[in-house]
Amino acid sequence: MAKRKSTKSSAALDTSLRILVLHGKESFLITESIEKLKSAAQDKYGEVEVLHFNGKTAEAADVLDEARSFGLMQQYKIIIVDEAVDFFKKESTGHRPIVIRYCEHPAENATIVFRSEQWHPSGHDKAVRKIGTIIKCEEVKHDRALDFVISQTEKIHHATINSKAANLLVQRVGTSLGRLNAELARLAVMADPEDGITLEMIETQVRLSRQEKAWALQTVLLQAKPADAMHKLSDLMGVSKQAPTLMFYCYSDLARKLFTVSRMREDRRNPGEIDAYFGNWNPIRHPVKNTASRIPSPQFASLMAESINAPLRQRTGFGDERRSVDLLAVRFLACLHHLNR
Repeated sequence: MAKRKSTKSSAALDTSLRILVLHGKESFLITESIEKLKSAAQDKYGEVEVLHFNGKTAEAADVLDEARSFGLMQQYKIIIVDEAVDFFKKESTGHRPIVIRYCEHPAENATIVFRSEQWHPSGHDKAVRKIGTIIKCEEVKHDRALDFVISQTEKIHHATINSKAANLLVQRVGTSLGRLNAELARLAVMADPEDGITLEMIETQVRLSRQEKAWALQTVLLQAKPADAMHKLSDLMGVSKQAPTLMFYCYSDLARKLFTVSRMREDRRNPGEIDAYFGNWNPIRHPVKNTASRIPSPQFASLMAESINAPLRQRTGFGDERRSVDLLAVRFLACLHHLNR
């Protein structure tokens, strides 16, 4: 049999695989791969039996005996071993050599699926690839998550979503495909068949993550007029009941970004290095760069020190949290917008 190469989650998943290794932090892709395998087995054999073993406690002999035995009704078995890394750590019971020997003469009516968040490459990978494949189900980037949202909405949830709405959903939920799919399922039920999932729905129905809340607060400080900014911050503290801890985090994080970018500009670092500091995607990249280009770094250093010290004073019983939040807002606005203090 031809040697199978290690591959991503796009590998063909069918009953030609005697062993399938699925590893990584993206649980949605792992589950999806198993469902594809099960669907292929059902198309070929009809009813399929799915059995589960806990890799921390299961013995290799039990797993392999199950693969070799015939079911009473089912013609094909999918045997899932969770915590596969722990399963192969059991050197005292010889799990690794037993599986390698099984790969020489595997059962033809079963696929063994080893599932784990981590996978440590070793000598038995070669034996596994002769009769199966190893798929890394890694966390996806922003662009891949965006494509997933658009295709999943149409193919699975039978709704529509435009690119702006999809982008906002990824911003708020993150790139976890499982979480995105759960949100899409909920939004698709609520959506009007003609309008689909709209930008307004996501703005009102999908809660901001801690990071997204911080970005929203920082955008207000950077871009809003001082009076509007104070009104918005007051609303966040009062109506939205944001915790002072989040506000302090917002201030210190913004001051750190501004100080770092300002120093990089003063050191004449190239624009590519500055962009790399923010990563592939960040909604406040440009406002921070613009602000840091016109204000010297020592002013941001002072803001950073005040932002770090403010919550420390609260923990020692000095000062009022709400007053400290307001005072820091005034300090930031005075610095960023060149107000007289």
